[in-house]
Amino acid sequence: MTEHMQHGAATPEVGPVLLAWVVMVVAMMLPPALPLLATVAGLATGRGRPVFLVSIAGTTFVAIWTVAGAVLLGLDAALRGVPWLGAQPGAAAAVVLVAAGLYQLSPLAQRCLTACRSPRSTALRYWRGRRPAWAETAGLSASYGLTCVGCCWALMAISLAVAVAALPVMVVLAVVMAAQRLLPHGRRLVRPAGFLTLALGTAALAGLLPPGVLVV
Repeated sequence: MTEHMQHGAATPEVGPVLLAWVVMVVAMMLPPALPLLATVAGLATGRGRPVFLVSIAGTTFVAIWTVAGAVLLGLDAALRGVPWLGAQPGAAAAVVLVAAGLYQLSPLAQRCLTACRSPRSTALRYWRGRRPAWAETAGLSASYGLTCVGCCWALMAISLAVAVAALPVMVVLAVVMAAQRLLPHGRRLVRPAGFLTLALGTAALAGLLPPGVLVV
């Protein structure tokens, strides 16, 4: 990944970092969104151009995550600009871990996960058949994408801040997020992941982790 994701001390241009974020989203978030694409394909039956509508769904989903990435990058830059955090090695990453853990344990994260696990329920709310099929698809996919951001943004933010090796961290996060969204009992992973993340962040703030574990 980018130097920003691996070392954190430098602040590269936003464009390359955001491009790397989009690649990460496609690799980590789009595969678990296949039920959404399957739902759109089913709704498109008889409406013509199903491949076109599925493409709109996938593009809209990635676009929502791209906007979320831009916001997270801005917050990350602001956090690293705080003098106290900038002077403490790994402090910014530790704060991200604590925030992610607390959010994982929140009712809002649970509600977003429930919606993200059920694209058909989202389709029933937003697909009315009153607008052109492409507009219905874009609205449905945007709504679903927002619920997906709502349940996973905290874990995705960790990939911007933490790592001895970016790839192993991303693989673990991808597995956890996919399991939460796709496995029958995946929601049971939310609280353990939240407690673990919170514990790691707290330990980092207390100086209990070995030097270099978190990004400077």
